[in-house]
Amino acid sequence: MPNTESLKKDFDELALICHPKWDHNIHYYKYLSRLIPDKCETILDIGCGNGEFARLISNKSKKIVCADISPEMISIAKSQSKNYHNLEFDAINVFHKNIPPGSFDCVVSIATFHHYLLEDVLRRSMEWLKKDGILVVFDVYKPKTFFDYVYSLFAVIPDVFLNFIKNGRVRESKQIRRVWNNHSKNDRVITFNEVCKAAFRASATVKIHRHLFWRYSMICKKYN
Repeated sequence: MPNTESLKKDFDELALICHPKWDHNIHYYKYLSRLIPDKCETILDIGCGNGEFARLISNKSKKIVCADISPEMISIAKSQSKNYHNLEFDAINVFHKNIPPGSFDCVVSIATFHHYLLEDVLRRSMEWLKKDGILVVFDVYKPKTFFDYVYSLFAVIPDVFLNFIKNGRVRESKQIRRVWNNHSKNDRVITFNEVCKAAFRASATVKIHRHLFWRYSMICKKYN
């Protein structure tokens, strides 16, 4: 497991200084929202951050449990979600909790699982699903192969362009870069091939897609 206190400190600081209108994760929110089943009873959002994605999918479930390790992130999420009465926010690490199996129709996590051993958290998350439940994971991978780097080249120009258009800048401030650089020391970012191997060991039903901006999406369905 990662250094919980260090992660909490990083994201508490980022919650106060980093509020992008666009980033590599936000870019895919609408795409990811289409992967979430309609008419759920309960959804678990692991690493919910400021709650933006939970608000986007709020009409898909009677209740969405939104968990994040950062109290500052949860505080901001609550303040921005006052009109969303089916969202419940909690500053916890769900992997330290004893969650009963079969608790959720859908579990979703965006840019969180790379802090952990991927196979382990995939297995835990699948346990929490009801029969026919869906796990949706979106995260970062580390380029390693020749194809990885060629694919990465296609992201460079859109990255600069969209950052400028959406955020009014081509790069983050020195303060934000400092926090992210410190934070990266605790990351467990693995290659796309390693992601695939870990995912297929955890679930035979997994479907994985590679995306621009060094991201991948993963969908697993629980059949029993």
